[in-house]
Amino acid sequence: MNKSRGRVSAISVAVLLSLGCACFGATYDWTGSADLNWNNPSNWRVTGSIYSWTWPNDEFETRRVNQDCDEINIANGDAVTRLGELVIRGATDGSNEAVLTIDKSSDLSGLSNMWIGRDMNRGRVEVRNRSSLSMSGNLSIAYNSAVGALSIVDGALHVGGNVNVGQSGNGTCSIKNSVVEVGSWVYLGSSPDALGELYVQNGTLRILQHLSVGHGGNGTMEVQGGLVELGAGKLLMVGRHGSGVGTLVLRSGTVSAPNVWIGLLGQTIGTVEIKGGTLNISGRLTVARECVSAAMRISAGQVNVGSDFQMNFIEPGGVSYGSGELRMDGGVVNVTGVSYLNYGGGLDSQAIFTLNGGTWKSGGDIRLGWTPNGGSVCLTINGGTMVSGGTIVVGMPGAGESRIFLNGGLLQGEDLLIDSLIVYRGGELRINKSFVGEAAMQALITAGKINVPAQYQITTIDNYTVLRRSGI
Repeated sequence: MNKSRGRVSAISVAVLLSLGCACFGATYDWTGSADLNWNNPSNWRVTGSIYSWTWPNDEFETRRVNQDCDEINIANGDAVTRLGELVIRGATDGSNEAVLTIDKSSDLSGLSNMWIGRDMNRGRVEVRNRSSLSMSGNLSIAYNSAVGALSIVDGALHVGGNVNVGQSGNGTCSIKNSVVEVGSWVYLGSSPDALGELYVQNGTLRILQHLSVGHGGNGTMEVQGGLVELGAGKLLMVGRHGSGVGTLVLRSGTVSAPNVWIGLLGQTIGTVEIKGGTLNISGRLTVARECVSAAMRISAGQVNVGSDFQMNFIEPGGVSYGSGELRMDGGVVNVTGVSYLNYGGGLDSQAIFTLNGGTWKSGGDIRLGWTPNGGSVCLTINGGTMVSGGTIVVGMPGAGESRIFLNGGLLQGEDLLIDSLIVYRGGELRINKSFVGEAAMQALITAGKINVPAQYQITTIDNYTVLRRSGI
């Protein structure tokens, strides 16, 4: 629902901006004839204007560029200085788009804050061909029902403060073969009905603080090559705050973050898709943290988690609802600590984990239904490998329904504790015989803790007690 709401907003704004008078179409070309000061009219050549303005901010001599600005070009290799704030936006009635282009090894610096698209008007900035843009404060793309876009190709961007893409409008930022450094937060979609999109292709994005995808609005981030890196101890959040809807797609390249939360608080919805590349997490990976819904889908690539993996994590006294889902069709996941499936969830919470292919390795336990509050868990293994360096724990007293459906593939652990049920139909269940021998495995079957078909066998292979179909 939230995603469609964002799309309706985009269409509405586009229709609104198409109304009004025709574009003025003035072009402001930087010449640098006098010095490197943006505010010096002698440095500009103006064509196509019906007014007598001589530089981009001449209309009111404020932060907003003239309403007749169609194109503003800096393309002669100069390092131009513009002090204070700068708003790149079209005509007052929203009838055209103002475009600032920084090209051919040129630079624009000295700014405090910058807006690209503001107050129901359109704006666009293009930085390309070894050029750069820098500011000490914040960068907002699409503010107050506006449409804004920033494209950086073979260039650089430095922002000392926050970057807000789709702050309260529809904003897009694309980074290709470029280096971008942000001194504080990056927000994608920061208010209801806002849409923020970020695309990284073979570039480098370094964020010293947090990254929030779907921060109360609709946010999308896609990485195809390159590096996205967060500062020490910071968070990558996908779906955060209010009714935010966040989506992160990793196709190739590397994303590195201390902690990753998919779905955080309230009515948020978060989705992460790993289709290639590497997701490095030095701390914890959490799917559904006191939110409505969160999902992670892995088809290729690798995920490395330095601490624990948690589904449906609930803080003491937190809201105990929500649904966490993980589907793995390929790739490799390495969890250094414990893998928790439903960690503290309440009666209405559920964790659904489906392994169809690939390898999931947990250095510590794999614990299903680690909650005394009645939350449910369903782990289905149709193929692939799931290995625990500790104990496989299925349910606990007071927990809801915890089930493992082993239909194929391999499930292996050093010990096995079952308070609920394992339904075995295929594949192999392997447990270290030092803790669960053949007689103990049979006892679990006899007690109804493991449901088996008529044809099964228990044997010992490489010091592991193995439950499998007979005739293999």
